[in-house]
Amino acid sequence: MDAVRVATNYGSVAGVRGNGYVRFHAVPYAEAPFGELRLRAPAAPRPWRDVRDCTRAGHGAPQPWRRADPWDRLVNPTVQGEDCLTLDIWAPTPDLAPHPVMVWIHGGGFITGTGSAPVFRGASFARDGIVHVSVNYRLGIDGWCAFDDAPDNLGLRDQIAALRWVQENISVFGGDTGRVTVAGQSAGAISVAYLLAAPAARGLFKRAICQSGILDASVSVDAARRVTVRTAAALGVPPTADAFADVELNRLREVTTQMLTESVQMSNWVVFRPSLPFLGVHGTETLPRPVLDALSGGAGADVATLAGTNRDDAFGVVRDAGLLDVDPPEEWIEQGLALLGIGQDVLTVYRAGPRRITRTAELVTAALTDQNFRMPTIQLLEAHQGKGFLYQFDWESPALPAGMGADHGIEVPFVYDDLAGFGSYAPIGAEILGPEPPPSLAASMHGAWVGFVTDGVPGWPAYDLDRRITMRFAAVSAAVDDLAGDERKAWQRHGRPDDDRV
Repeated sequence: MDAVRVATNYGSVAGVRGNGYVRFHAVPYAEAPFGELRLRAPAAPRPWRDVRDCTRAGHGAPQPWRRADPWDRLVNPTVQGEDCLTLDIWAPTPDLAPHPVMVWIHGGGFITGTGSAPVFRGASFARDGIVHVSVNYRLGIDGWCAFDDAPDNLGLRDQIAALRWVQENISVFGGDTGRVTVAGQSAGAISVAYLLAAPAARGLFKRAICQSGILDASVSVDAARRVTVRTAAALGVPPTADAFADVELNRLREVTTQMLTESVQMSNWVVFRPSLPFLGVHGTETLPRPVLDALSGGAGADVATLAGTNRDDAFGVVRDAGLLDVDPPEEWIEQGLALLGIGQDVLTVYRAGPRRITRTAELVTAALTDQNFRMPTIQLLEAHQGKGFLYQFDWESPALPAGMGADHGIEVPFVYDDLAGFGSYAPIGAEILGPEPPPSLAASMHGAWVGFVTDGVPGWPAYDLDRRITMRFAAVSAAVDDLAGDERKAWQRHGRPDDDRV
């Protein structure tokens, strides 16, 4: 590959020229947030004089190591370090004419992940005329723990700083600052929702894509403080930023893992949001209001939004809870779901409605998916005052149980049109996709994202309250009127319990 140099506002960077793209790794958009900058707002990078080598992947944000996780090689960094507030850029070649820009925010529950992960290679988007930018941001305690003596929502502040850097610099990589789309999956999608609601992010992007996010989005200041106090107790320090800043990173990794383990235990859900110990905090400078309230009030109204979920997004939670290999009495399941705010009338729709669910694990998967992903995503689009588009991904992995195979994250290699790569980066990739994943589905889904990023049109009509059109991505994809209708109406009748964590 040939070397290529680009001059940013802070200094020149050296990348590599590949087959139809130029690629730059670990381009800094802010100073390393450690030392004197620990638990402080992101600071602009200091200019450099020599050409910065950006030919190799940089540091992922400090996070718990997950080497035993079969997904680790697909989504997590191989190297972690303090100099982590960086971007990866994949741009079309050979011309530098203004191209639309897609800024990707990785998932990982605000605890793990990296924008440099193999599954987020931007080559396919560069091939189709889009500058692809993937962002690293602070994770876990350093990014999302709430302190009285530190700026709020540091991970979100990092993302806003990255978007500002894009506005200031992406044109020299061939990007059009007037056509920036911010996109993300899982925690990345929740981040996109925050950005739609955040006053400081206004004007930094024109379009937004939310893939399998929401999980009720943010928490109150009081709720966040409860988690901080609990984390401080585990560390044996006061619940202040100054005290946390003196704790060694390896100890923070250990306690972050402990908080994650505790958060998935139902007995602790009075303290934690289920499965996510650290989330954005509303009632703060960066997030004055909860996302849905902000959108209903007009925030993000000028930003076209594409949002959707996978049919079985909660399968992993159900598998990890051990429900695949047991069949507890039906009344136990109903009582357990009732504690989570899922009533009998909702369960009846899954049993007697279009899906005709009979198995316990499938029933719980459907209920938790709708509660935490699908219904909140629909609510987001209905609160949003601008144009919106809705999708649902239904293709099932042959490696997962029938009826539960459209698991969380499985749409990513289809969005990136990278089935071969996904199958080669780690054994779990090949296992999940199976021997014959449909290339036509990858082409159509990737094409929809390219169309939306390029001109705001993914290929099906916008969502409205008359038809509620949803693109159903499957082996045979089609736009469907009110795909979630029966379940949506049951959830609307059922309502959602009040919860001061939200």
